[in-house]
Amino acid sequence: MFESEYNNSLMRNPDYASFLTRDFYIEPVSLEEVAPAAASGGGSVLQLKKGETKSIGDATVRFVQFDMEHKGMESMAASEGFTVGAVLEVKHGTSTEQLTPVTVYKDTLAPQMRIARTKDGAFGFELLTMNVDSQTKGSVIELNVTGLGDHAPVVSQKSQLLVIEASVKPFMSLVWAGAFLMMLGLGISLSTKFNGDALRQSDTERNKRGAS
Repeated sequence: MFESEYNNSLMRNPDYASFLTRDFYIEPVSLEEVAPAAASGGGSVLQLKKGETKSIGDATVRFVQFDMEHKGMESMAASEGFTVGAVLEVKHGTSTEQLTPVTVYKDTLAPQMRIARTKDGAFGFELLTMNVDSQTKGSVIELNVTGLGDHAPVVSQKSQLLVIEASVKPFMSLVWAGAFLMMLGLGISLSTKFNGDALRQSDTERNKRGAS
C-alpha cells in the first residue's frame, strides 16, 4: 500500500504466488489505527455514552453532543475529509470548560485525530472511535485521555493494523492450461481457415486461366 503522488489517495497493489496445485492471492484492504493502551504516564481509554459523566483522576468528563461545525474544523476539512467532533464538559477542581477533540475521516486513509487539552494542561482528550445512534440516542464515543501534569506536549502513541484479504485457489494451473489450449485451438482454426480460403482462391484462378 502506498500514497499516490498524483491524487494523494491510497493505492493497493495485490500480489500472488503460483504453485502446481494452487495459487495464493493476497491483497491489502485497509490500514487502521489501533486504540492505544493505557500508558504509565496517565493515559487511558474512556468510553462515554451521550449525556454520561465519568471520573478520570480528580476530574469528571461528560459527553455533551457531537459537533459538525466546530471553529477548528475548517482547516482539517480542507482536504475534503469528513470531520466529526465530540463536545466534552470537563470539570477539574473549581474550573469547568468545554473541549472538542475532532477526527477527520478521509477515504480509506487512517483517521486524523486532533487532541484537545484543558487550559491548565492537566488532561488531553483524543477522539478514537464513535458509534452514532440517532434513533435510540444511545451514541457512544471512545476517548484516549492523557494526563499532562508536567505541561509536556501531547504525544499519542498509536500502532497501525494492516488488514489484508488472503485466499487459496486450488488447481488454477489447470484453468490457465485450459485457457492456453483454447487460444491455441483458436489460432489453429483461424490459420486453417485462411489457408483453405487461399487454396480455393488459387484453384479458382487456375480454372479461369484453363477455361480461357
